[in-house]
Amino acid sequence: MNKLYVVLAMLLSSSIFAQNHVPHIENPPLVPIDYRQAGFWIGRHPAPDSLIMDSSRIARFNARAIQKGLCFSQHPDSLAILADRLKPVIQSNFQYAKEKGRFDADGKAVSPTLWTGIEARLNLKAYGSLSPRFAFPIRFTNQRLVPHAEALSSTTGNIELDYLQNSGADLGEPTVIYHESADGKWLFGANHASAGWYLKQDMVILDYADWLAFKESTDFVVTTSDKSDLYLDDSGTRYHGFIRMGNRFPLIEQSGNFFQSSLAFCEPCFCLYLKG
Repeated sequence: MNKLYVVLAMLLSSSIFAQNHVPHIENPPLVPIDYRQAGFWIGRHPAPDSLIMDSSRIARFNARAIQKGLCFSQHPDSLAILADRLKPVIQSNFQYAKEKGRFDADGKAVSPTLWTGIEARLNLKAYGSLSPRFAFPIRFTNQRLVPHAEALSSTTGNIELDYLQNSGADLGEPTVIYHESADGKWLFGANHASAGWYLKQDMVILDYADWLAFKESTDFVVTTSDKSDLYLDDSGTRYHGFIRMGNRFPLIEQSGNFFQSSLAFCEPCFCLYLKG
């Protein structure tokens, strides 16, 4: 009888926890197609164009988010305080990446010597020896949890989920640099939303006045689509990449559907055109 109980228990548990894969369909059953349209939900709101928060409430909201560590202030008075808080972030990010990054892109188990090398590149003994510096990415680049460029995953065959990737950084995104790797190839810094490691070759460091002039230009354009194309001409024939929603660039002038901005921090200096 004991054997029978065991068999029944195994059968029951296998049926309860068995995965039920439902094939993807464009319009799920019992869900009206209108539910998939933003306009349907906007139309149900009594005042879809009403103001959610005025400028003072936005300022208070941002201040609370910064205080809770949900985002980072780039005000000069906050840099020293933030620098002290970021060293533990480097350490915790390393531990997380080491725990999760077990396999390389070929499915091979990561050698312990790899993590020994990455830990050495963290250069933690030198943390705090550099004053904060001010930078921009000169191209779209990766923000990594540790100073290592190759993807690592937690399981074999799942390299799309790179546990070393923290975020991405758009061209011209204001970044404060707090630390440098032991080999000099990586910079640790923070933008408004997150902190991590950037390849030094993808960043340009400026003095504070020039950095601030670009960051807080009086005339500016903000991208409002999920991805905005960048061109080197106002006819849209010389593609230069893209930037994501919410990025701000100094505005020189508008030409038809294009907004001209100058990247004075690049060598050589050149103009970009954002398609509106």
